[in-house]
Amino acid sequence: MPRNTTTKNHIIFTLIFGLLWCVSATAQGTNAALSGVITDPQDGVLAGATITIKNLDTGLVRQSSSNGDGYYRAIGLIPGHYEIRVRHQGFETHVRTGITLTVAQEAAMNFRLMLESIAEEVVVSRDLSGVETTSSTISSLVDERTVRDLPLNGRDMAQLFLL
Repeated sequence: MPRNTTTKNHIIFTLIFGLLWCVSATAQGTNAALSGVITDPQDGVLAGATITIKNLDTGLVRQSSSNGDGYYRAIGLIPGHYEIRVRHQGFETHVRTGITLTVAQEAAMNFRLMLESIAEEVVVSRDLSGVETTSSTISSLVDERTVRDLPLNGRDMAQLFLL
């Protein structure tokens, strides 16, 4: 009977050891994670920025966005080569390529977005038909309709002359 108890103890010990080994083996993740903060040129945080993470090896695309503190985090990324694109309205899109993530790596990447340049176009024409260039006097003709549409109280001619 003592031999049977020893065998049971071995079996129980083996099962417990195997179970603990399996739990510790699954705790070691093979995926990588990427996190960071998105800021503007004055180091203010940008909430709601869109972060697009593309695995260049597989073509898999993942999107994330920054929270109220400008912080973003993407977990469960397959080890490989990545391109990261950060976009926010009113700011230039920032692209980083050549990023390599390895097994169980916790990479931190902060981004500073620059303000988007605004293109304006001013057109100057030389049409001077409405400009008097020979005299410095200001004059114009007031027609009947303009006089009729004047905001006069009671349409009094004396007020018109004073105006």
